[in-house]
Amino acid sequence: MSIVGLDLDNILADFVSTFLEFVYVKTGERYRVAEIKDYSLQKALGMSEPLMDTILNEFNNENKWKDIPLIEDARRFIDELKKMRKSIVVVTSRPSVSVFETRRWFIKNRILVDDILVADRTPKSRVIRKSGYKFDFFVDDGLHFAFDISKVVQRVYLLTCPWNMKNSFKSHRVIRIKKLSEILKIEKDNL
Repeated sequence: MSIVGLDLDNILADFVSTFLEFVYVKTGERYRVAEIKDYSLQKALGMSEPLMDTILNEFNNENKWKDIPLIEDARRFIDELKKMRKSIVVVTSRPSVSVFETRRWFIKNRILVDDILVADRTPKSRVIRKSGYKFDFFVDDGLHFAFDISKVVQRVYLLTCPWNMKNSFKSHRVIRIKKLSEILKIEKDNL
């Protein structure tokens, strides 16, 4: 059985929308996902570091990780990967304090994965290398993560999001996609 690596937030879990709603509740400032033009939410929202740290701490303390909805088509994507006999390993940059809630999120959403690796602030390439997993491909929404992961994974799919659109790139290892279903077509054609 071959192994696929997936990021969690913004690939399976709709983190940005949930976090922006949380920011609205805490600050009264409303933002739309389309306005987020930088992977760093602090930069994208024009917040000071202390304010962003406070909001992130409150997000963690209020266990908001468990409330993040599933991305549309994520379940179908996972189901199709399983039909293709793929093992699924999630590598997330969520903070270590969210591990319990992250695992509960998978149970709540009835998403079965084979392993969950929490990178926290460690580069994902290092976490992947240390894990010993040999991924057929990886899916992420962060351009800097995609290039980092491409050091240890041959094919990395970059899901197009407003925060990764400002950068054009040429890479035979990083492939830009608009939706998860494109990966299924590419991978089925490569069988």
